[in-house]
Amino acid sequence: MWKALILGALLPQIDATEEVVESDTLPPTQAEYSQEKVDKAQAFTGDDKPVLVAGDGHILDGHHQWLAKSQIDAPVKVVRFNAPIEELLTAMQDFPAA
Repeated sequence: MWKALILGALLPQIDATEEVVESDTLPPTQAEYSQEKVDKAQAFTGDDKPVLVAGDGHILDGHHQWLAKSQIDAPVKVVRFNAPIEELLTAMQDFPAA
C-alpha cells in the first residue's frame, strides 16, 4: 500500500489532508479482495498506515486495510486528496510504478 504514497510526491499540485473517518463513509473502487490480506490487516498491531482516498471519498489505495476496519466498524486513518477519483486514477496511469 505505501508504494502509493509516492503519489503525493508525484502529484504535488494536488493538496491532501490527513483525517480519521468512519469506514462506512468510504466507497471502494476495487471489487475483489484477498481475505488473506484482510486477515493480515486485522492482525496488524502497529501504527496503521492511512488509506488513500479521493476528495469524493472513493478509495484509491488501501482497500484491504479499509475492509479490515469496516468489518469491525472501526474508524480509518486516511490521506484525502483534493481531487476526484477519476483525476487521481488518470494521474496514476502516468506513473505505473506507483
